[in-house]
Amino acid sequence: KVYYDYHTLRKTYVHLGRIAYIERLISDVISMKPVRLTIGDNGAMLIYLQLKSKLENKKYVENEFALPGSPK
Repeated sequence: KVYYDYHTLRKTYVHLGRIAYIERLISDVISMKPVRLTIGDNGAMLIYLQLKSKLENKKYVENEFALPGSPK
């Protein structure tokens, strides 16, 4: 399985009240769907680029949590 640091991403953005948006974004990135980012949403852009980089480089970090729909 491929693992992403879902817990940290979620904790980082929970105070922004954007959890549903961020979770959909993460889900879309993992499933390789086109991703729409809100203009000026630097947090979402950062997450998108981090996940995209992980998917492309196949670099994984230990002690990460599996995301629903992550590649097997």
